[in-house]
Amino acid sequence: MKKCAIIKGPLSLAVLILLTVGCVNHQGEKPSLRSDVSTANASLCFGLNDASKLKCEVKVEKDLKELFLKNFGFNRYFLTIFLSGFVIRFILSIFKACAIRQGEADYWDEVTGARVIYRGKSRWVRFRNAFIGFSKDQQRRTIDDYWLAPLTGFAELYAYPIFIVANKWEFTGAWITIKVASTWGSWQRTRTAYSRFLFGNLLVLVVSLFFLCKLVKS
Repeated sequence: MKKCAIIKGPLSLAVLILLTVGCVNHQGEKPSLRSDVSTANASLCFGLNDASKLKCEVKVEKDLKELFLKNFGFNRYFLTIFLSGFVIRFILSIFKACAIRQGEADYWDEVTGARVIYRGKSRWVRFRNAFIGFSKDQQRRTIDDYWLAPLTGFAELYAYPIFIVANKWEFTGAWITIKVASTWGSWQRTRTAYSRFLFGNLLVLVVSLFFLCKLVKS
């Protein structure tokens, strides 16, 4: 009965696609797994007698159902994290572009002692520079963050819902306290950057509470 183990490889991917399409076509109705996995049953249970074949088909159907549910929920969770992180980055980049126009990216050159003013050529350029976060231009060194903050945000979007569902609020609170404490006083230098930091954390918490927690519970 080794053939009755959980299906792996190309066959499992093909079956998952069939199951996904079946779910979409039923539009909310519970799909029939037996009709969708008939090909898998014929391949894996070929050559068995009637009694063994029946047991094999039941086992295959159960394994495929568990595999589909686990993969679908797992992938949807990470897809939501990925999309939410990019949306949050997009929103914060809009505010950062406005701040650049007001002089947030200006700095004093350490060699000449002169003030370097950076405004960008247009709104689109300012937004693009803020969103991308990578550049070899020395004038943009106060803008580039190398996506370290968004990567931290992705990790938070992954961890917060798990802590919340497990009723471990102390872990979430401790991490937020560490973040706020490490940036304390930065509002005196640039109030807009500190406000974006707080707003970004708020967005992460909102997405975790109202969207990702539901996926973790399901």
